[in-house]
Amino acid sequence: RMPPAAMASSVLRAMVSAAMADGHLSAAEQQQIFPRLRELQRPAEERALLFDEMSAPRSVQALAADARDPALAIELYLASRLVIDQSCPAGQQHLQELRQALRLPPALADSLERQARQALERGPPAAA
Repeated sequence: RMPPAAMASSVLRAMVSAAMADGHLSAAEQQQIFPRLRELQRPAEERALLFDEMSAPRSVQALAADARDPALAIELYLASRLVIDQSCPAGQQHLQELRQALRLPPALADSLERQARQALERGPPAAA
């Protein structure tokens, strides 16, 4: 089982890879990723490496190789789906390739898609 900090880093890498599928990081994508990056209680060098990945994001094959645990595969896919711009053909292609690389069964992928759509429709949680 992967340590929680390593899982969080993998999820962030997946988000960066998804956001960069179209070649740039939009303001909306930054609003999804940067708060998660700040939440990571990791050394500054490790956070800097994640920033470096924005210029050279991981391939879906590299992300899938990190996901030896089915729960992490689900997290990687959901995080990617939540950050990606669905109107972008490159984003849709990225998700399809990720789904295949993670070997997500069609029924599970459909369920994750519904969950992501519902979460996006609800919007971000209100500040307390």
